[in-house]
Amino acid sequence: MMNGQPLSALQLLFMVMLSVGLMNHVIIIPFMLEAAHRDAWIAALGALAGLLVWLPLLYFIAKQLNGKRLFDWLKSRFSSAAAYAVAGVSSAFLLLHSFVTLNDTVTFTTTSYLTATPRWALIWVIVADVIDVLNRYNEIRHTAWVYATDEPLSELFEATPLLNASSYYSLLSNPEEIFQQSSFIRPIRLSRLIVDMDEKADTARLPYLTLDRRHWIENKKPKPMLAVSGVCFVHHYSLQQCVRRSDLEGLRWLEHDIRRTPIYVKQKGKTVASLVVRDPKTKWSIKVKSGEPAFTVQVQAQGAIIERRKPLSRKQLTKLAEQTVKQEIRRLYELGKKQQIDILNLSEQLYRQRPDLWKKHQINGLIPLHNNTLFVNIELVISASGKEKLNYRAGD
Repeated sequence: MMNGQPLSALQLLFMVMLSVGLMNHVIIIPFMLEAAHRDAWIAALGALAGLLVWLPLLYFIAKQLNGKRLFDWLKSRFSSAAAYAVAGVSSAFLLLHSFVTLNDTVTFTTTSYLTATPRWALIWVIVADVIDVLNRYNEIRHTAWVYATDEPLSELFEATPLLNASSYYSLLSNPEEIFQQSSFIRPIRLSRLIVDMDEKADTARLPYLTLDRRHWIENKKPKPMLAVSGVCFVHHYSLQQCVRRSDLEGLRWLEHDIRRTPIYVKQKGKTVASLVVRDPKTKWSIKVKSGEPAFTVQVQAQGAIIERRKPLSRKQLTKLAEQTVKQEIRRLYELGKKQQIDILNLSEQLYRQRPDLWKKHQINGLIPLHNNTLFVNIELVISASGKEKLNYRAGD
């Protein structure tokens, strides 16, 4: 009630829209679309079912109040203590809701169009202006794909797919299609990047975009093509380092949603076979050794042979492939230890599984990396060998 007049239905509707707009529309929906894809519309039906239960309950409460304020009704029907208790809990919830909304607003602003502005300045000086921009500008979304680059932006946008294909199929617009065909460096949306940078124990992986000017030709002329040439690692809004793609081969075994990725199996430094691995599964476990956290990563995968240059048995190929995967992960860990970058996100694993250990060992959110911090176990099964049987030459 305001000035003794009850709120109209339109005013109540506007209040609800203002309270849920940023959290539901800007933050929750991108995650829902990323997880459910075309099936995300089912969530709307679920929300509608909940609304059908909530509206009659809300109508019953409003009818029982009979025009009184909720605080006065609680005092008259129960006691002053009950009324103040409900008012205190409600006030705490609304304060927390406003704090979360403010934090999300500031985070979005510092990662999109005011990257050089300190967070405290946004909170204490121009937060009203920022909220006004977000409320009025209808093209700001958290669903955009995000990259790091030092290429001229004009040249990046001029790079188009081959054979006059639509720009929808370019790496900028639709990286998921390419990632599903050859999974290596996972693309990331703005919403996910903000979440990763907000987590003190997490190191965000930002794909590094360049132009490949040497390998592609169209109409007998060199054609620049977009390429993901590495990853830039960001911890808590601070850029640590950008690492080239060739040094990150072990990263694909630890990423989420890896669909299809190749392995070049080597023996004494020479490639003897090529495999395609599908849907590898990764599991982490943590133990304490000598007072320090020790991580074990278990990778399980199935592969198919696409080329074999030397007659090796299934057992020999499996052993060599497992050694290759294990070496890639170990090299990646050693690189992170040398550069002081938590490339494998071990701190985040410890924070999720053993927060007590994380609090004890963390320094600015990250844990120190030692020689005995990581152990790697690989289980690889060669399930197919193409049209030619695997035992045709090797007697497997």
